[in-house]
Amino acid sequence: MRLILITFSLALFALSTNNIQAQTTAPKLVTTVEGIKEFELKNGLRVLLIPDNSETNIAVNIVYKVGSRHEGYGESGMAHLLEHMLFKQSGKFTDIKKAIADKGASANGTTWYDRTNYYEILSASDENLRWAIDMEADRMINSKILPEELKKEFSVVRNEFEIGENSAERVLQERVLSSMYLWHNYGKSTIGSKEDIERVKAPSLKQFYKKYYQPDNAVLVIAGKFDEKKALSYVQQYFGPIPRPTRKLEPPYTVEPPQDGERNVTLSRTGDIQHIALAYHTPPLADNDFAANEALLEVITNNPSGVLYKKLVETKMSSGLYGYSQTLYDPGFSYFQVDVPMDKSIDSAKHVLLTTLDEVSKMSFTEEELTRSKNILLKNIEDLNSKTTDLAIQLTEYIGAGDWRLWFLSRDRIEKLTVANLETVAKKYYKKSNRTVGAFVPDPKPDRVVVAETPDIKSLLNNYKGKEVEAQKAAFENTIDNFKKHTEYGILPNGGKYALLEKPTKGDKIDVSIVMRFGDEKSLSNKNETASLLAAMLSTGTTTKTKEQIYDELDRIKTNISFNGGTGILSVNISTDKKNLPAAMALFDDMLKNPKFDKAEFDKLILETKATYEKNKNEPDYLVSQKLFKSLSAYPKGHPYYVSSTDEMLEDLSKIKLDDLKEYYK
Repeated sequence: MRLILITFSLALFALSTNNIQAQTTAPKLVTTVEGIKEFELKNGLRVLLIPDNSETNIAVNIVYKVGSRHEGYGESGMAHLLEHMLFKQSGKFTDIKKAIADKGASANGTTWYDRTNYYEILSASDENLRWAIDMEADRMINSKILPEELKKEFSVVRNEFEIGENSAERVLQERVLSSMYLWHNYGKSTIGSKEDIERVKAPSLKQFYKKYYQPDNAVLVIAGKFDEKKALSYVQQYFGPIPRPTRKLEPPYTVEPPQDGERNVTLSRTGDIQHIALAYHTPPLADNDFAANEALLEVITNNPSGVLYKKLVETKMSSGLYGYSQTLYDPGFSYFQVDVPMDKSIDSAKHVLLTTLDEVSKMSFTEEELTRSKNILLKNIEDLNSKTTDLAIQLTEYIGAGDWRLWFLSRDRIEKLTVANLETVAKKYYKKSNRTVGAFVPDPKPDRVVVAETPDIKSLLNNYKGKEVEAQKAAFENTIDNFKKHTEYGILPNGGKYALLEKPTKGDKIDVSIVMRFGDEKSLSNKNETASLLAAMLSTGTTTKTKEQIYDELDRIKTNISFNGGTGILSVNISTDKKNLPAAMALFDDMLKNPKFDKAEFDKLILETKATYEKNKNEPDYLVSQKLFKSLSAYPKGHPYYVSSTDEMLEDLSKIKLDDLKEYYK
């Protein structure tokens, strides 16, 4: 009897100690907004309580701040695939999907750009609430992610992928967004690449899971009919023991640069209706302009008052249209789609759509239009606020976009909107240079090019020997004395000087450099542009060969010949080999002595040179070097050594005729 009493006393002491610990580690109240209380556990988990005694259900929704925005190279679709795997096994639950069904719960998991969430809606009871919290806590850190189960799940995800691939409008949106975003992951489909999905290994997926599925990266939402104290005790009981991770999450830092011009995409595949899609870069949810942009979209697209609706649907050019903006953490997009029946002109509808949107930035909006759009938006918000379990799910997007309280802040901003706000966002974002346009044109027999994957390089090169190895050349000492020793100097009959350096080279390569100088100050004055143009013309054809024939011959004899002209100088560089040297010199002789001076080639050269000069007018490096040389030059305009500005070069270029080149050549 004494032993029993001692044991009972120890049990009471342990229970008392546990209660004290539970009280000291209870979730801490952080804030309260319009009946929603936010608590935080020591491990970083945030908890939202939305009590509503009029409900007959409870909703448990856990939001992880990880989505496709957080995926790295080769990880596309990983966040979504992981979502599927969390309905498999965990430490306590051998089949989570079956356990949910046995509870009679309505449940789902969804993945988007900024977040992933899992929710259960059950009949309101303490046991159901405890069970849901227990299950979510367990799969937060104890999901098995077994290779054999991952392999089975590939077919399920592949089926989702193929459903999406069979939807022309969904694929069109993917193509538009991938063209719109050059770097940011908002341009990638959340479902990911089929190849990435099928090739991911369980250890890689588990590593992704362990990084992001932690209490400090999650928000638990409990809504409906429940006892607040019991709910918090369940949360502390099941989530409290999970330690705060030691790793520190670094947020993705990719910033999409401003779009530098309208982009266009055409999608060709089978289908029975045409679509036009269009997207503009617009602000993130937290930005003050977001609310005004939402109202503007209502003004533009609303059925039946929207300007696009009136111009496209009421005129029967389109069978329907819509426009919306995404609630995102980073700068997002506003997306439009117009459906065009097959017996209507997609080009005509596209013209009206683009012309109308081009006018948006210049439009004056009315108080009536503003009031109508505000009423629509506020009505939707109030409807959700009155449906507690639906609100618990809706807050997912706002948690992903930064904070659940943005839901209320967005409403407040809508209430305060003015006509001036609409006109401001219209002018700021609805510009041609800021949009990407897509068109789906059905094709009964779309033509596809399938590029083969990289072959097995190891087997491809197994026992590969290559050609016979060239014998090593003798070493050549790169000193001035050695160069002099191996150089032969001489004078040609016409007075030209030469220097021949004989040295061993790989492939018996030979380089020839020729410099010809001519003229005096008087004969070369105002001839700078003429000199450079003449050098270029020498490669455009001779009296015996066309330009094409010259280039073909150069390739055949494995030779390069280049001419460069300047004030009183023509330089030539020839690169060939010992075998082809005679042919190379013969071709050079023909190009130098028998230029054709073809008028068509001259006109093209003038056009190309002008384009280069125009481009240089905005090139910082070119402008700096030009200014430097000009500051070092004391020669007057017209002098052979005068440094011309780009505008002066363009002016000189416009005056040059083909006969000027012929005369200069003589």
